[in-house]
Amino acid sequence: GPKIGQVLLLLVDDMLVPLNFPTPLVAVAALLCLGSSPSWGFSLNAPAQTGGVGGGGPDTTFVILGGTGRIGTAVASHLLLRAPGSRVVLVGRDEGRGLGAVSEVLGENPRVGEDDVTFRRADWRDDAELRSAVAGCTCLVHTAGPFLEEKPSPLRAAIDSGCRAYVDVSDPLDFLELSLEMSGDAEESGTTALLSAGAFPGMSNVMAVEAASLLRENSDEGATIQDTRFNYFTAGLGGSGDVNLFITNLGFGEPMAQYENGQLRLFNALSGLILGKISF
Repeated sequence: GPKIGQVLLLLVDDMLVPLNFPTPLVAVAALLCLGSSPSWGFSLNAPAQTGGVGGGGPDTTFVILGGTGRIGTAVASHLLLRAPGSRVVLVGRDEGRGLGAVSEVLGENPRVGEDDVTFRRADWRDDAELRSAVAGCTCLVHTAGPFLEEKPSPLRAAIDSGCRAYVDVSDPLDFLELSLEMSGDAEESGTTALLSAGAFPGMSNVMAVEAASLLRENSDEGATIQDTRFNYFTAGLGGSGDVNLFITNLGFGEPMAQYENGQLRLFNALSGLILGKISF
């Protein structure tokens, strides 16, 4: 399968300090959400409950949209590793791929019972099927991208069904803005939601700020963070090449977004729009 990771380099007093983050940040995010008090967002210092980092364990059911994909199965495996006793439901449209994904996850977690990893056939874009799949789950993890030109209906379903936690790997600004409009509803339902928990850039940016802050606070020398640098790397796509190509081309077709002093700026010159659109 794909081996995706991140190396964060903090430039501290003219010294580069490397910090390594493993791929399934999404799994860690889900557990953090379960371990934190219901609110819009999360705390990296959330108190641990059963099952290790932040939550999970018996009576906990994780539903993963896009569960038959490479990210979905990786998240499932890490949730089972970090939250023993939890149940995982992989949701997808293809039953053949679904059964294969279940076998893959069980193979990577030999101590997990067969009843703890199951597949449910459903199309998340069908509202009735989505709500039926989400009903009764503890945490909904949405990895079924790409998210461009999609609506955050899974978040709405999670809030309406009273899920304790919701995590996704979204990145388009329109999707995020629509999601954030549900903040009040999420608080009222007791749903802790974390958006953009993927690696590019998502959680890595949050962890960079947290790491820099902790280093500053805990350094005997009073270290000054001069610069933060990211190096993303991928070693093998694990059969997801077509999907990666599709998502990459969608992303390059959008203007580059940058927030400066709280103001959004869009750069058309730094997008693929100037090259035109292609069909592949």
